[in-house]
Amino acid sequence: MTAIEMNAYAWIDLFAYMIGCSVLLQLVVILGKRSYLEEKQRYINGMAILIGTMMFVIAHVVVHIEVKVVIYFCFYTLFCHVVFRIPIQKVVLAVTTYVAVVISFEMLVILVIMTHFHMPFDVVICEQQPKALYQLITKPIELVALPLSYRIPIGEGKRDISHKASNMIMLVFLILIGMTIVFLIYHNSGIAHDFIGSFYLLLCLGAAVCVIYVFSIVVANDEKKQKMQAIQTQNEVLKTTLEENQAYYEYWEQNIHDYKNTMLSLRGMLAQSGQKEIQEYLENELDIMREKDHFVKSGNAMIDSILSMKWIGANRRGIYFSIQGHVKEELPIPDIQFGKILGNLLDNAIEGAVQSGREPYVEVVLAQTEDVLVLEINNSCRKDSIDFERTSKEDSRGHGLGIQSVRQLVYMYEGAFSITQRGNRVSARIEF
Repeated sequence: MTAIEMNAYAWIDLFAYMIGCSVLLQLVVILGKRSYLEEKQRYINGMAILIGTMMFVIAHVVVHIEVKVVIYFCFYTLFCHVVFRIPIQKVVLAVTTYVAVVISFEMLVILVIMTHFHMPFDVVICEQQPKALYQLITKPIELVALPLSYRIPIGEGKRDISHKASNMIMLVFLILIGMTIVFLIYHNSGIAHDFIGSFYLLLCLGAAVCVIYVFSIVVANDEKKQKMQAIQTQNEVLKTTLEENQAYYEYWEQNIHDYKNTMLSLRGMLAQSGQKEIQEYLENELDIMREKDHFVKSGNAMIDSILSMKWIGANRRGIYFSIQGHVKEELPIPDIQFGKILGNLLDNAIEGAVQSGREPYVEVVLAQTEDVLVLEINNSCRKDSIDFERTSKEDSRGHGLGIQSVRQLVYMYEGAFSITQRGNRVSARIEF
């Protein structure tokens, strides 16, 4: 074990290790839990500084490179799995991708330095001056290039890789693999000691890893496409159900009004004929009808049918249900999608109000101008804090169910969604 002399080159080496650890950690997070990039960026940077320092010490204390590689790999894998709770297979994929892409880039820079300064490979990677040179070239580029990879079209939603794009990517990497195989066959003598051959071999491995990774993305996208088709089928069924409910609602609304008009006519004729007992009976029936004649008039028939059904259900459960506002017949998003949003939020609000205890209530406010449609739903709830990010009914006490679906639908149509709790009151607000 030797002492570490901290000169200018050693400091450059230390910062290079820190940057390398930051790039690798963020790559692991991108493949494992992309949301951590926004939520725990400072935490990731702090871990990168700590691990980079440890790697720097190991690099200067441990002599054998094979031992260094094993220590690096095992430490990174266990650290990311324990601290970030990322599956080991994703950590291994990230480390392999890092080696294939970043090290290939660094090898290319080293090759340029070797050619320009006429230095052997061992001198470039071991001597302080040339090593510092290639580190100063590669590490800043890696640090700047990594944030650009956040926009790589992978993952969910708008980041999906299309089949055409994935086929092109796979074709490029297959061409690289083919070129590498041809090169290896052509230079079959002494390839283990040939730097160019080693570089192409590393490029071949990197291309193979990228092909496998892109293939896994294509498979995941196919699975997601199947899920979307299933969701589309459910939407069609839901649309049919809403249309049937709307027709049923309009039919009974018309019948109720016709029946009430008939009763009013009968009451007038009986008043003239003097049949007092029958007249009292009709008066009583009219009073009952006025209590039950609660048809919402929001301006949109689909919204009217949903609100009326939910109003009836809420009243049966002892919940005060109020509706205010008016919208246009034409909504800024398809009726079927707005119906899903409204139905989910009302179901959550009613469940939350039921569990709130005394004096449960649900308040619905609708407003629409030329530019914006606003839906706000308030309801009573229990005082203890609600985690709206969870999706299980038990964990979110009646509010998590459907919240994720609502959020996805709202964002799909470029709307704004917020849900908050203040004491015994939950407020959900949507704008389109």
